[in-house]
Amino acid sequence: MEAYGMLGDWMADALRYNIGEINDVVFMFKRHLKGIISAMVTGANNGKAERTNGSIQEIKTIGRGYGTAERYRIAILFFYGGLDMSIVNLH
Repeated sequence: MEAYGMLGDWMADALRYNIGEINDVVFMFKRHLKGIISAMVTGANNGKAERTNGSIQEIKTIGRGYGTAERYRIAILFFYGGLDMSIVNLH
């Protein structure tokens, strides 16, 4: 796998300098190697989660306090819970 080879080469080169902070980064990469390679190969990222978190933060800012955690939860679910607002004829 090309991504694995590229990252492995970089880590080997980085360790040769024996700089503590760089070594820490290399060891962190080694701990998370599977996820890093998956992201490089698939192009996956956490953009959707970040967007959702930003939207929830916006609700919090606009609401200026919901009084209770339950009201805050209801507001989040109302705006971002995928609620179908189309009118349904029950007759």
